[in-house]
Amino acid sequence: MFYQDQGHFRIRKTHAVFTATFLVFLAFLLARSLPLLIPKEKPELELVVNSVFLLFSFGIVNAIVGEAIEDAAAEKHKEYLKTESSDGIRTLQELEYYSEIPFEFRRRSTKLLGVQGSGTLEDIVTESRIRNAIVCGFANEPMLRRLALKACAVALGSEDDKSYLENDRRFGRFREDVYIYLRAWLIMSIKYKRAMPLELIQQGFPDEASPDKYAYVRAIRYIRETSIDKSGVEECLDANYRGAAKVILRQELDKLIKTLQE
Repeated sequence: MFYQDQGHFRIRKTHAVFTATFLVFLAFLLARSLPLLIPKEKPELELVVNSVFLLFSFGIVNAIVGEAIEDAAAEKHKEYLKTESSDGIRTLQELEYYSEIPFEFRRRSTKLLGVQGSGTLEDIVTESRIRNAIVCGFANEPMLRRLALKACAVALGSEDDKSYLENDRRFGRFREDVYIYLRAWLIMSIKYKRAMPLELIQQGFPDEASPDKYAYVRAIRYIRETSIDKSGVEECLDANYRGAAKVILRQELDKLIKTLQE
């Protein structure tokens, strides 16, 4: 139904544009023709005809374009319900639950199948298990802290300065911030299949008043490009889904990097 509605909206939008263009063209022809058709001794007749045509044209354009705008708003609202609203999130969760029920035990649900999209229910099951493998694997706090430490050290070019890494208060805050990005933002975004609000995490390196966003970007990019392939990370991921899990991890880290750069 959603895809049918999108097509319906595209038709109405095209119709609205075509109608508006046609009326403008017709107005041009009328403006050129009226002086030839109306007697010079009755100039008020030209004013009356122009006024009637103007009102008629406005009514048609207002109705068609207005309906196209309403359709666009309805599509935006529907997309919002599918992703961000509590109703949309609940529906997606129910769809995931529905996909886990074996076919022979499953009652047909037109509502859930209507928001299924192009993938099959089996695809939904597989993606759910991949994401679950990441969430469970990355519940390993020591592993995440090692990732954060290494990434922050590389980002600042301080890998060999052991005293700085262990004792500098500002570096400690940087390391903790990156750990929070992994433990909170990354895992929750993967778990719930939507980007968590990044502004809720307060950056503090080198200080909260003027954080160095490029240092954070360098650290996250190192994790995305290098750390994910390390054995310590791979061992935390279910071998059955390891390759696909890395794809999702990189996709989500790309989103994080892009947002941090804005």
